Amino acid sequence: MQCKTFLCYQFSAGGIIRLPKFDASMRKVDETSKAAALTPKDVHIATMYGRVYCLQVDRLAMELNVYRFYRDAVVPQGTLPIYSDTVAFSVVDGVLLVHQLASKVVLLYDIFADLNTPISAPLPLLIRRDIAFTAVGTSEDSDISSHTESKKLGSTESNIYGDSWNFANPDIILDQENGILWKIHLDLEALAASSSNVPSLLAFLQRRKLDALLAKQLSMTVLHAIIIERRPLSLISEAMDVVNKSYSQFLRTRAASTITRQQATRSQVSASGNQPAHNRVTVEKDTSQSSITTDVTPEASGNVEKSLEDLSLSEAKSSSSVNALEEGQEVDGTVEDTHKSMTSDTIEISKNVLPSIAQGNVTVSAISPEEMHFHVFVLINDEMEVEASFLAASIIQYMQSAVTEKLKVPAEIQVLLIDLLAREKRYGEIMHFVRTKVVDPSKEVAKQLLQIGKSYHPIFMLGLNMLRQLSFHGEYLSEILQQGRLLEALRYARQNRVEAVPPSTFLELAAASHDRQKLACVMRFCLDFVPSFETTSEYQTYSAVLNQQKLVLA
Repeated sequence: MQCKTFLCYQFSAGGIIRLPKFDASMRKVDETSKAAALTPKDVHIATMYGRVYCLQVDRLAMELNVYRFYRDAVVPQGTLPIYSDTVAFSVVDGVLLVHQLASKVVLLYDIFADLNTPISAPLPLLIRRDIAFTAVGTSEDSDISSHTESKKLGSTESNIYGDSWNFANPDIILDQENGILWKIHLDLEALAASSSNVPSLLAFLQRRKLDALLAKQLSMTVLHAIIIERRPLSLISEAMDVVNKSYSQFLRTRAASTITRQQATRSQVSASGNQPAHNRVTVEKDTSQSSITTDVTPEASGNVEKSLEDLSLSEAKSSSSVNALEEGQEVDGTVEDTHKSMTSDTIEISKNVLPSIAQGNVTVSAISPEEMHFHVFVLINDEMEVEASFLAASIIQYMQSAVTEKLKVPAEIQVLLIDLLAREKRYGEIMHFVRTKVVDPSKEVAKQLLQIGKSYHPIFMLGLNMLRQLSFHGEYLSEILQQGRLLEALRYARQNRVEAVPPSTFLELAAASHDRQKLACVMRFCLDFVPSFETTSEYQTYSAVLNQQKLVLA
């Protein structure tokens, strides 16, 4: 009598699949009353991040129950408040929009975030007027048409969420009275301005695909702001974890995509020979613009079939589904338990491969370490709006997070950290970071240590030893020659067979020292180890200098 039992069917290329029945959750007002019966208006299908969900409205409890469809199960995902019994739903870039028709505001929920809390404060629906209408006919007809359309726009603005509005899946609004079709977009700037939870906001922005460039810029603006505002280091650490996790996932996805392309190419080559047809598995991914077919080797076919379990229920994949399975590990609870068999690295990678092929070389919202350096840390350092000690602490938080995600920290970030510590004469910390490999050895770091070492000799020796350990022989010889350690430089050049420093450099320094014995040693070294040295002009020049010094001594 309550009409709360659902029979679900999946229509796929392989036929019609009957899914398990399930009962909707309906709350009673009290123990004696009966729960209200469901109507077709209370049930909606939504695709978020490439996964198919059922949205069921409980109007008495003013709640929305969310269920996720699997091939062999329907699993409740949670309940979120809707605060009204007159609501409509849209999905934009994987985000669930709950339109409050009475109060004329929108609540936004992310299925990968806390369902009990909206992403931001309630936001109004803004009509964008910069729309070009196409009119066919004379210029007079065009003017009349433009005037008519302007009147329609004005009528729409004055009657937002009117009775003639029909919400079509996933992000379309049909204004039947004015004959206008609207497509909903997310105003990421407004969302960022109205959200107070920085880690959640960054995680939300990092999942954006439709406007990835703006999402990246807003993410870096948020990171810049929390450092400038001297927010707690614990909050900064959480923010760094979010962006590094996102970039690490992007790298894994890109690497897996490359591997899969190579496997597909090899399988196509082998399939063109005598390989039986039943050994080929073809996977098709439907998008709004293209269809992609990939051949997979028999060894990988099992993993690919399992990895497509979530994709198989999607009728039409929008561009937002590219990241559908990239964030799968963030969903906990029953979903994790349902897919315990899919936790291996091989399957996790293959889950991300096929959507990534459709993505191509497009802008992503993930922030690389290089972008963090140039667009966040360097800007803050140049603006000098925060103390060097606090910026150094923020960089240390970032480096710790990057190491956790197994990301390589650019040498430029480490050089900046050393420079910030040196400004406050925290030489002991610099030496500790270098010796414990918190700061990775590199040519750039070594040169920075040598520069700072002019004021503190132990750090100079650290930089010099780093050049030697990294086998930058030319730079090492230049430094010790500047210190006048000529004979030591000769021994080092002989032991390591260094040819980067020409013999004339040694000869010039020996002659400038006015030490006849030192010049003689260099001449003997060149005669023994420099081929055809006797035929060079340097031999003639410095032999004359040596003889002249001999006459002076006599």
